[in-house]
Amino acid sequence: MSIEEKNCARCNTVKAASEFYRRSGGGGLRSHCKDCTRQQHAAYIRMHHERGIPRGDLSYEDLIGRRDADRARREKYRDTIHVRHQAYKKANKVKMKAHRLVAKAVKDGDLVRPEHCTCCGRAGIIEGHHDDYTMPLVVNWLCTCCHGKRHSELKALANPAD
Repeated sequence: MSIEEKNCARCNTVKAASEFYRRSGGGGLRSHCKDCTRQQHAAYIRMHHERGIPRGDLSYEDLIGRRDADRARREKYRDTIHVRHQAYKKANKVKMKAHRLVAKAVKDGDLVRPEHCTCCGRAGIIEGHHDDYTMPLVVNWLCTCCHGKRHSELKALANPAD
């Protein structure tokens, strides 16, 4: 088995590395091949559908159809999305630099992400919020709910007529 090949931990088959999804953290490839991952995801959705776990008014077929439509739309507009993302990065260089510096500081251990929101004290996903991007390492650590509320407050302050 070479670097271009990998053994799937689920089906125990040696496949090309291109047949495996990348890990979200960027640390190599996942242990299950794409086929096994798709089957596992479909089984998960089917199980939730059979148990009657609410997922809106959508049937299993509707969910699969919507997923496929979303994939097709992303593929169709991939270039447009890329251009918009690049334009955003170019227009917001200070923001992007602050985000990179915080990520590096957290990774290096110079900045510690707390386990609880500094606003409400809730545990969970904690995100860094900058009130001033010119001070990139001065960060408020907020849960996703408080972070969204903070941005709504700032938007209301910026647009008082709304």
